[in-house]
Amino acid sequence: GLSVILTLPALWTGLVIDDYLHKGILQGLPLLKGLTKSRFNLFTFLDGGPQQIRDLIHKGFIPWWTFERVKLNFWRPISAFTHWLDYLFWPNSPLLMHLHSLIWMAAMIVLITLLYRRLIHVPWVAINYLLAAKSVCLA
Repeated sequence: GLSVILTLPALWTGLVIDDYLHKGILQGLPLLKGLTKSRFNLFTFLDGGPQQIRDLIHKGFIPWWTFERVKLNFWRPISAFTHWLDYLFWPNSPLLMHLHSLIWMAAMIVLITLLYRRLIHVPWVAINYLLAAKSVCLA
């Protein structure tokens, strides 16, 4: 619950940084055509292909001195799927997109809590791990 409360201000931040790139890709902006091979590959920015690098340099997305075989690729299929859902249902509402993310986060926290309760039968074990981590940080 505390995690959700602390992240509530995100609802009013609007689109920032790479959100604009994802919006352009998911809404089919012609300038971004060819940047990714699939809408579900939103986090593959540079695939290591020299032609893609030359095209991106020509369009002004990356500097002229970029190595032609550079790769910037993050495998995030669930994030890409939820972004796709955002632009399918709420293409013009960053607030609802952020709310969607907060709901996913809350669901994951609940699932992880249930998993830990099932795996760790002794409640003091969690406190013991917490104290051990704290003493390592202080050392």
